[in-house]
Amino acid sequence: MLIASWAVFGETTDDPFITFRYAANICSGYGPVYNIGEHVEGFTSALHLLFCVLLYVLLPGIGMLLKAKLFSLGCGLATIWLTGRLASRLHASLPALLAAQMLLACNINFAIASVNALETTLFTALLLAAVTAFYDELVREKGNLSSALLFLACLARPEALVYAAALIAFRCVWQRRKSLPKAFVGQWLLCFAAPLALFFCFRLAYYGYLFPNTYYAKAVAPLYGITNGLLYLRRPFLPSLGASFDSVWQAVLTIGFWALALAGFWRKRRESSAVLLGLLILGNLVFLLKSGGDWMSGCRFLIPVLPYITLLQAGALTGTAQVGEQTQQRRNRPLRGIQLGIAALMMAAL
Repeated sequence: MLIASWAVFGETTDDPFITFRYAANICSGYGPVYNIGEHVEGFTSALHLLFCVLLYVLLPGIGMLLKAKLFSLGCGLATIWLTGRLASRLHASLPALLAAQMLLACNINFAIASVNALETTLFTALLLAAVTAFYDELVREKGNLSSALLFLACLARPEALVYAAALIAFRCVWQRRKSLPKAFVGQWLLCFAAPLALFFCFRLAYYGYLFPNTYYAKAVAPLYGITNGLLYLRRPFLPSLGASFDSVWQAVLTIGFWALALAGFWRKRRESSAVLLGLLILGNLVFLLKSGGDWMSGCRFLIPVLPYITLLQAGALTGTAQVGEQTQQRRNRPLRGIQLGIAALMMAAL
């Protein structure tokens, strides 16, 4: 992953410089504005802006772009670690855990997102930490840490509300199924909604709108959003916006990517963990179909759910290996080499 990140380290868009200017104005005492005296929320991530301010103050002698890229890279590495942590919480085997981390780390789009100097990997890591804590709370039948982490995720990206809706629905169903006290949902919802409401009040009072300007820029026609959102899904391995299936190999890889995730979901469809991961991926699909994706390289709008996709893919791979081992015991056929060959071929393709 570090090698891939180094290879694409020079890939930079103009978006982070918008946040840098807001951060510079804050440090200069003008407040969170792009032009002095004009209250327009032209940045997407309030939390990323806060980190940029800290980088300005704590490391004044280093270029801001370099600092922001290294911060994104650190969040990308944390995402890989958190993917393994969630896998262990879901009682995945060690091969499945490592396979999920490898599939994530070897994805070139994840490498681009890890050095884009934006909030992509920060948001992904926060959402992943929230989901991990959320699942722990379901098992222990108590706790509200995930609500605080989910609030921070909402500060990182406004579409976190879509994933929050999925988690709220899942928690309500879990509360009814397990006959838990209503406080299991009520307290969690209060810990999430109360600080979020205060943040929205501040945003409305200071900027005059409930959402950032970038959110309203994504208000596209429904047909445009659906068409381009579906086309966006063909890019899990294609780093360029204009990339298309110029070879059969690329088409096979993309189809295989989604087919493997579906196979992993189908294999564990009766388990609560698979349903939870499926809901999060579905929430991402809703956001893509509404927004139509974006113009940047790296397929960054798919990155937040890439860890969950790789977990399902790893489950499909290890499930196939388990079936192979059972067949080997029954028929005494040496299938391990074939299984390893398939896994190695997929890694090489990535």
